[in-house]
Amino acid sequence: MFEMKAKRGFLLIGALAVLPWPALAQDAEEYAEQRPPRATEIPTAGFWPTQKMMDRVIDRITDQMTEHYDFDENQLELTRTLFKERFPRFLNENRAEIQTLLNQYFEAMLNLEPPAVEDVAVWAQRVQPLLAEFGGVIDEVTEDMREYLTDDQAVMLDAEMAAFDT
Repeated sequence: MFEMKAKRGFLLIGALAVLPWPALAQDAEEYAEQRPPRATEIPTAGFWPTQKMMDRVIDRITDQMTEHYDFDENQLELTRTLFKERFPRFLNENRAEIQTLLNQYFEAMLNLEPPAVEDVAVWAQRVQPLLAEFGGVIDEVTEDMREYLTDDQAVMLDAEMAAFDT
């Protein structure tokens, strides 16, 4: 039951996060004023992965990528290095906001009542800029990967990134 609620909540927040929030505001300044401020203080409680956890997740992801893209050992190592440089840095630079949002989300999911629509809307407004920034990191990483991918691998990556962007 909790798993189903969690999936629905993530889908709802994700769907709201991709709405064109700036287009809904009259102009960019008005949007910036309406967007809730980011958390700047790292919560003292809640879940945050250790560096070892992040490294192991990246190892599993790059293992799967090796099978999918048919990486050689050098490509695997270059991809792991690239991911381990960029993704944990993004997460740590945005830790206060990400961890605060995750804590609020899990607290809401553990509540007997669903969160208020207004709260979900605020979360979506706070998640959207993070997703946009993370998309920029992904774009940078995929651009750097092109330096060592074969033509066939680059075509696969381009197609998957186009689908991701859509």
